[in-house]
Amino acid sequence: MACLVDGKVDLLYDGKKMYLDGEGIDLIPLDNGSGSTILDGKRVSFKGYRDLLEKLPDPGDNFTVPSDLPLSPEKMAEVIAAYNKSQGTDATMLAMKNPGGVHEEMRNLGLLVSNYGFLAGMNASRYDARKVVAARNLFVPEMDFFEVIPVAGAFFNRPLSRNRDFLSLNLEVMVFSTNIYMYSETVQSSVTTRSDITLSYTGIKIPLSLRLTFLEGSYKPFINAGLFAMVNHGGKYTRDGEVENSMHVVRPFTDNSLTVSKTINGFLGGIGMKKEFNLKQSISLEFRAEYGSGIYAQDGLKQNTLSFNVIAAIDFF
Repeated sequence: MACLVDGKVDLLYDGKKMYLDGEGIDLIPLDNGSGSTILDGKRVSFKGYRDLLEKLPDPGDNFTVPSDLPLSPEKMAEVIAAYNKSQGTDATMLAMKNPGGVHEEMRNLGLLVSNYGFLAGMNASRYDARKVVAARNLFVPEMDFFEVIPVAGAFFNRPLSRNRDFLSLNLEVMVFSTNIYMYSETVQSSVTTRSDITLSYTGIKIPLSLRLTFLEGSYKPFINAGLFAMVNHGGKYTRDGEVENSMHVVRPFTDNSLTVSKTINGFLGGIGMKKEFNLKQSISLEFRAEYGSGIYAQDGLKQNTLSFNVIAAIDFF
């Protein structure tokens, strides 16, 4: 995306289509189609690019659209520059080197637009842990299922190349709360031990990844890979149980020897699809896998965290 006119109202060009953008104006494509948009805080309907230009804010009635205006970058740049000057503001026309929209003016680098938005989805996590020799007397629950919980958050995406659809940096903040219940029953030498285990915490996860986006058009598949860090607040582990001997004498007990780690770190990878409505509005759906450190703050354990996520994101800034 390149800038042909820099002023109160900008004229942008992606090599195929032109757009208006600026103060009090949403990003609007210039073509022969009909539509509606916000101009100076008001909803305005238009039929084609000429009707749109005639309805640009002009309190002093100082601007007139040429009768023979073609839909070409060179002529349109002259008209938009004239409009800016008629409204008493400076306007800079930037020379095009080729029809693909590559310009001499370095301001174009500023059009590597950063995107912001919200995300929500579902997370399925399993916390695996097993004892090593040094911890042979420690009870460690076996989690043989994935706990599924909702997640929500926000994201920031910054293109790293002139082609904003190729390589970008993606930063997210995700918040969720989990409360896991596990049951354990073991029999050893006619002694039965039953345990009710609960594991809970509120997590704040910060994934940072590089995203590669492919294809042209409005539907764009992508892959990403990166790292994540997670802070666990209010972590709590409890184990309440009972021991029944061969005479069926039952004795209750409480064991809180394990504690929840305050952090989890790891790697992530994902694949998804993005639907782009315009340069500032899009939605995406991603399937992501994560592998990280364990949930328990305990020596003598070999542990890890495995997670799968389905995440929907909406970008409207």
